Amino acid sequence: MVNNRSFAAHPSQGDQSVERWHETIDAPWFLADGTRIYEDPPGTIAGFCITKIHQTPPVGEIYVIGLDPSVHGRGLGGPMTAAGLDWLATHGQTTAMLYVEADNEPRCGPTSDSALPLSEPTPAATFDRLMTRAR
Repeated sequence: MVNNRSFAAHPSQGDQSVERWHETIDAPWFLADGTRIYEDPPGTIAGFCITKIHQTPPVGEIYVIGLDPSVHGRGLGGPMTAAGLDWLATHGQTTAMLYVEADNEPRCGPTSDSALPLSEPTPAATFDRLMTRAR
């Protein structure tokens, strides 16, 4: 499962079961058309971006982005994020959020020069560290 390979070192994401996946897709907030899929080669899922729309307050979320380790290093995280943000924008969302692990700062933190693939300047951005994993 691409999710498990994507998050092999993550304590709560790296052991996704078919049952847990069904719990996610059966959740009331899950919108199948808000899931972006990257195939490489065609017909083989190599990455995904799942979006979520919160009603109160109305805000979009990049719920999870997963890329198979076989495609790491190709710069696909940005395009996958952009695909999710584009989908959220076409569904009326003008604000979006993304949670990342604290140790993911090189890719998504406030000091990254490629934090998010936005073509337009953002009016505001905040980066809050909610928790870090004990090592």
